[in-house]
Amino acid sequence: MKSADLSRLRITQAKRSEERAWLADVSAVVLQQALRDLVTAYKNFFDSIKGKHKGPKAAPPQINTKQYGAAFIADLGCNGDAIAEFDLNREWKYLDFTAGIDDGSTNEKGWVSITLDGQPAAFSELVTLGKPVTKRLEVSGALRLRLKVEAGCDIGKVVIAGPQLTR
Repeated sequence: MKSADLSRLRITQAKRSEERAWLADVSAVVLQQALRDLVTAYKNFFDSIKGKHKGPKAAPPQINTKQYGAAFIADLGCNGDAIAEFDLNREWKYLDFTAGIDDGSTNEKGWVSITLDGQPAAFSELVTLGKPVTKRLEVSGALRLRLKVEAGCDIGKVVIAGPQLTR
């Protein structure tokens, strides 16, 4: 599907919806360019995986030479903190994960914290390159889990790898 077709289909539909009616106040040029950029990003990503794109190849994160397919990755630089929240609905007993710095990171440390229902951190550690931390946290009775990677100009590419909730 071409960008123009996507533009007609998605942008027009979005402007007509009640919750996105405010998009009608924004220049169509900006929305169309954002959509073209998204299409280009997806194309470059998939071409990279297939080896058809020049430049660095997209690859799964790697911590201490081990590759992980499923991961939360925060590559912040000097920007704001990375935060992800998950509704647990008191249905889970444990969270297992490995936290570390991606082997390809230019910086060698990062601060990770995990809180449950806004209480003091269930996990809060400085992780360093080549020294992954594997943990099992008890999350029994929790409604919400919040994962936070703190920003800083000297923070590396933090990876929370292989996250697994169990009952």
